[in-house]
Amino acid sequence: MTAGSAGAAEPVLPAVARGSRASRPRLAAVLASATRWMVARPSVWPVALVAFLARGGALVVALPFLVLPTPIGIAAWIGADAITADGPAARLVVLAVLAALAAGGLVVLGTVAAAAADRIVLAAWAADAAVAPSRSRGPVPTVGRVLAVRVAAAIPAAVAVAWAVPRLADAVYRQLTLPDDLASPLVLRVVVMAPEAVVAILLGILVGELLAGPATVHVVVGADGALRALARVPGDLARRPASVLGAFATGVLLLLAGLLVPLVAGIAAWDLARRALTDGSDPLVGAASVAAFVASFAVALAAAGAVATWRRAAMAAAVTDPGGDPARAASAGSLDGPSRSASAG
Repeated sequence: MTAGSAGAAEPVLPAVARGSRASRPRLAAVLASATRWMVARPSVWPVALVAFLARGGALVVALPFLVLPTPIGIAAWIGADAITADGPAARLVVLAVLAALAAGGLVVLGTVAAAAADRIVLAAWAADAAVAPSRSRGPVPTVGRVLAVRVAAAIPAAVAVAWAVPRLADAVYRQLTLPDDLASPLVLRVVVMAPEAVVAILLGILVGELLAGPATVHVVVGADGALRALARVPGDLARRPASVLGAFATGVLLLLAGLLVPLVAGIAAWDLARRALTDGSDPLVGAASVAAFVASFAVALAAAGAVATWRRAAMAAAVTDPGGDPARAASAGSLDGPSRSASAG
């Protein structure tokens, strides 16, 4: 992207500052500002995609294509003598501990990677928006504060999961022992059997995201501590309800739409490819369906990265006051920072 024309560099984010009062930006101005920045900064999309995938998005994207093991397959893998009359065998205990450690390690690594990616995306936005915090913090302390915000914001989801797990476990057990319909996927049957548990988890995740979004902006852009950043969220909702809630709701809807369409196409292509390869039918049909699946998966990832970038920019624009220094905005024309601005004029 060019920083500007031959005369003067055009500011990257003028929409919010020009579209409304600085203290209460209009929702339309916030959405327009986030859209403009997302389009102008495709180099940020992979970083935002890392945050999305590391925070659990990888499971969302891959889950429709995963083949879950059957109870017979699990029993064959862990061994028929894994559970005896005296209880679980030592081998099963070791496997369970290793699985728990691996899962915990992945969660920790994913949380750290997502926090670091959030810092990079919001720092790039702040540079373009000419927002300078009153004090500066290094990358490591900032990532640590983002981690603290995310841990605190995960409490609603953790409470919802603790309430929902027994209901989901009961539904899974019943569907494995006395399934209602073997033609339907296990996940779908469990959701139909325990919808209240799924709704509770989704609400907990949404509440946590609503808390973490503005608080992360305050940590990265405003250099606040984790507790202060979280304490400012109720004030953001009270002073700017339309902007904050509108940006949050629009981001969720865009994420659902951006993932749903390519994933549905990918599932159809995957099913067609599997049948073509299994039945040994026309190889051109199999190759075309595989190509369609790969293309759908790539589109889903690109959409997730673009929407994740948009969501960070929209929330940042909703709770801060971008604009006001076109020279600085032009100097941050890319993730490389001011180094590319020398030739802008």
